[in-house]
Amino acid sequence: MLSEEEVDPGPEPAHLEDKNLLTLQTGVLYDGHPYGHDFGTVKVQPKPRYIPGQTVRVVFIAANPRNNLLHEDTFLRVERLDEPRNEWRTVATDANWETLFRWTRVSMILGFSDVEILWEIPQGTPAGKYRISHLGYYQYIFGGKFPYNGTSQVFIVDQKG
Repeated sequence: MLSEEEVDPGPEPAHLEDKNLLTLQTGVLYDGHPYGHDFGTVKVQPKPRYIPGQTVRVVFIAANPRNNLLHEDTFLRVERLDEPRNEWRTVATDANWETLFRWTRVSMILGFSDVEILWEIPQGTPAGKYRISHLGYYQYIFGGKFPYNGTSQVFIVDQKG
């Protein structure tokens, strides 16, 4: 670099396509949910009030996230109500460091799963009304993948406890 000489670019990297890769991970056969509850139903609602530094926890009835990896979307949204416009604005997704998305298979035979979403509220988060949404796809037992979503109850973020 100092001598301004051209450097050999090296070998061309291998082109890896999904169909050429070997995996020991089995595919998703089907997803199920408890009778009387749909995918996206909230099992654990957030507390009514938080302050920055605390962690919000919400648990949803969910499906296997491998049904659709949502490369161009997100599995979760933390939303704040823009009160003058009465519109929900996304303030965090699964791409943010302060969020955690944890999938757990609850029953292998019945295909039940839960998703736990955690949001560690950053210092400086504006006071207001918030909610957490989960998005996903379920695998129907007779074929096909279908979208679902769920949203928690609204909770308040205050500046003081």
